[in-house]
Amino acid sequence: MSFGKRFIRFCNENVVLIAGVGIIISIHWTWNRLQNIPTLVDPSEKKEMPVILAARYLKRKSVEKYHELTGTEPKEQ
Repeated sequence: MSFGKRFIRFCNENVVLIAGVGIIISIHWTWNRLQNIPTLVDPSEKKEMPVILAARYLKRKSVEKYHELTGTEPKEQ
């Protein structure tokens, strides 16, 4: 089967995945663009992308839980 036929088959079988990834990328791109317009968002009120905030929160919570379960102390940074 040629590449073109395989590609079309892949696209037809994964429409939801392709659309979902496109939507997620568009949301993050739009968030970033809006945060960089000074008339809409004051520079002192700028926030990072929600996905970055969520990742930092999950990392902090997982490290806390690890130290709680193992009985170790977190390293000072």
